Amino acid sequence: MLDPYSLGVSVRTVLTSPLPIATPPSTIRELYEDPTLLPQALPLPTNPSSSAAPPEVLVVGATSQIGIQVVSSLKRSGFAIRVLLPNLYSSTISPFGLGVSFTTGDLSNPSKSALEYAVTEIDKIIFCGEEDQSPEKIQAILRTLMDTRFADYGITQSPKRILFNFKKPNPRYSKRNDHKSFAIQESAEGEGGVAEWQTNRNYNGVFKGTVNNPNAAISVMSGRLRGSGSSSSIPGQGINLNEFNGLLVGCFGDGKTFECVLKSGESTFVSPFRTKTRSGGDFIKPQFMSHILPFDSFKNANKSSIDNFDPNDVRQIGFQFKLGPSPLPELRKFYLAISYVKVIRKIAESDIVLVGGLRETQKENEIFLRNTGLTHTIVSTKNVNAVKNWRKLADLSVNCLTDPRSTNKHLQVE
Repeated sequence: MLDPYSLGVSVRTVLTSPLPIATPPSTIRELYEDPTLLPQALPLPTNPSSSAAPPEVLVVGATSQIGIQVVSSLKRSGFAIRVLLPNLYSSTISPFGLGVSFTTGDLSNPSKSALEYAVTEIDKIIFCGEEDQSPEKIQAILRTLMDTRFADYGITQSPKRILFNFKKPNPRYSKRNDHKSFAIQESAEGEGGVAEWQTNRNYNGVFKGTVNNPNAAISVMSGRLRGSGSSSSIPGQGINLNEFNGLLVGCFGDGKTFECVLKSGESTFVSPFRTKTRSGGDFIKPQFMSHILPFDSFKNANKSSIDNFDPNDVRQIGFQFKLGPSPLPELRKFYLAISYVKVIRKIAESDIVLVGGLRETQKENEIFLRNTGLTHTIVSTKNVNAVKNWRKLADLSVNCLTDPRSTNKHLQVE
């Protein structure tokens, strides 16, 4: 018999595998001085009998100088607070006062049961202090958070969902590979190209070929997508992606620009993305990237049309390579290996806030946070030991939990 926690691990592994995504952070220094970003009291219920409850925040690294200030700021803002501590000695818990619950856990040697208890029913997490921000510690907590959410609430807590998978089938979790769901199509704008849809040794879907005529395009498209007839899908129409914010495409490319294609209703919409290469000795190799394509980035392929993209009726998904008007001979060939296509759920606020100094390990933490699909904010300072106003830094960090402007941003402050 599989226990609920292990079931959550299994389900999450099937639905949301870790993604090596590396998007450059947005540097927003002026937000630190923006008075509207200072924390405001949450609109909490005044009636004690109300069923609504304030979000509960787990604070990791609370014994650090910034951690103590973060706990105080959370109190002022009306959050429920849980603090992860190495022990419950009076000298350890005395700085936090009343209104805080405590849980113990040794992050240098974390156990599944201790971390599971720490994150159960937690809504958000703030990581404070340098010593508790090693990638191993952060990843252990976040994996436990996602596994526990799946065990408790199921698929509704998934931050992202797989639409198409082009990876080696894993008999333990899923035998799914969607290569046969796609086929090559030639656009009506021009002919004279050759394209193939293959599988490489990593089971990725490989879209490659040569386009000969200027302005010609070749695409690989999925079969007809149909709604399930549930409350979120109308029979006869395509799938309903209204509860999602965009696509997440993992692929290797040859450095050229491709277009992701969505057919919604009777219209076609495209969103361009550029692939990258890396040096591999005497060769140039495709570089893996995860591209986030928000639905509002998809524009109507018919420029004379005023129709906007409708996520309620998505009938086909595909990829396209289009030749420019005067291409060089070496630009006629293209190569794109696709690993997966996922959708990202709409979440307005940050689940995770990471506060600390600018360090190399922080880059790894940021990549992992983006890979999970959890909404997050990173608040960093060049020299954490030179901070003059800890309370202001703490207030900014706490406000990032509820301010949509900070979601999935990297805020660098002086």
